[in-house]
Amino acid sequence: MIIDYSEFGKSEGAPIEKKLYKDTQYIYDEMKKTYSEDKIIIYGRSVGTGVAVYLASKNNPKFLVLETPLYNMKALAKRFFPFVPAFLIRYKFDNNTNIQNVSYPVYLIHGDRDEIIPYEHSVRLKEIIKSENRLYTIRGGGHNDLSDFEVYDSILKEIFG
Repeated sequence: MIIDYSEFGKSEGAPIEKKLYKDTQYIYDEMKKTYSEDKIIIYGRSVGTGVAVYLASKNNPKFLVLETPLYNMKALAKRFFPFVPAFLIRYKFDNNTNIQNVSYPVYLIHGDRDEIIPYEHSVRLKEIIKSENRLYTIRGGGHNDLSDFEVYDSILKEIFG
């Protein structure tokens, strides 16, 4: 199942962090009515990893996949807006805090030439994950072109087996 967050795709309404969490938990709970958690995989990409990691920290799916994840929104905002005070940043997406509550496998996929979310974000997350984990590095990969690399398909096959 793929979720259209508020204000994205065909959804309406303003995206509010707590509402994003609530919406994804609702969808997860609906999925549990049909599938056992060992059949559910959470996959987040880019800023969407903030919602995915939060959801993963509150549930027990088979595993978590994070593609081009951010460490947290404050660290990402600092990259683009170094002079903006942290209290003005609307979203937290504290992946660095929430990831520590994940007790099942976590797979990170990141290009080492990501121009939006630096590769270092994945490296820093990997260092604090307490469960089984692996960082897949796509050499030369940017933020929006990972699927153009042959190794990307190999990585997904390895993860999803």
